[in-house]
Amino acid sequence: MYSFRHTFVTHALNEAGIELPLVQQIVWHEKSQMGATKHHDKGASMPRLFAELSKVDFKLPEIKRL
Repeated sequence: MYSFRHTFVTHALNEAGIELPLVQQIVWHEKSQMGATKHHDKGASMPRLFAELSKVDFKLPEIKRL
């Protein structure tokens, strides 16, 4: 699980351009770099998270049946 989360976070931030607070919410990491504001932020809606998550594409080759 750690390896997948690490790869996902790296790809989401650097390739898909998803903002840090949204990545943190998607992978259930504690909010950082928000100071006292993090106590008042209720987070993004599910449709917003889904839209952001849809930006992630690992560009894996298609697996064909033998």
